Amino acid sequence: MNTPAHSLRRLQAGNIVTKLAHGEYRFEDEALAQWIREQGTLGDDAPV
Repeated sequence: MNTPAHSLRRLQAGNIVTKLAHGEYRFEDEALAQWIREQGTLGDDAPV
């Protein structure tokens, strides 16, 4: 298993993200989502 897939599975197991559809995820913790947005790792139009 590749690293991003393994990381996403760990986040799902911890109920940090929810998989909505293939390749589409939602953060359950708005504070974490905001922190990630502030880091510039997601584009402004990325769904969070």
